[in-house]
This record gives sequence, C-alpha cells and structure tokens, in this order.
Amino acid sequence: MDALPNQSVPAQVRLIKAIGELKYLPALASITTFTSNNNVLLKKQALWTVALLADASSYQVLLQEAKMLISRMIQRKQLLPWLNICTR
Repeated sequence: MDALPNQSVPAQVRLIKAIGELKYLPALASITTFTSNNNVLLKKQALWTVALLADASSYQVLLQEAKMLISRMIQRKQLLPWLNICTR
C-alpha cells in the first residue's frame, strides 16, 4: 500500500477498484485518504471502494461526502430537480 500514492492516476484507480472487489479491509485507511482527492475518477472509485469494504469507519467518510454533495446541490439549486427525477 505504500507504493499506491506513487502510481499514475489510472493505475491508482485500477488498484483501488481491485482492492474493493477483493474486499481487502487492511487497505481501508490508505484508500480513505483518496476520498478527498481532486481527481473525480479517483475520488469516485475510492468512495465506492470504501462503501464496498463497509467498515464502521466507512460510515463517517460516506456521510461527510453525502453532506457535501447535498450542500453543493442546494447552492447550485440542483437539489429539487434531482429529487423530482428520483421520485418519478
């Protein structure tokens, strides 16, 4: 896991995806650091992997990300149209 930050972004995404598919729980702390990454693909894969690993600490990481997403949607006035689509 020490080599993961030194890889290219595409390699990081693939490795993080593999960790999630294998449900390799010891890597959770390392993967969690990527959930705040600026690269959208890397961040999404890290969040998905954290969700797949489903450790007790995953809850806080995913809850914080959901709160930030909802806050951004409210600021951009996108939440109500999204909710209308979801309830159809």
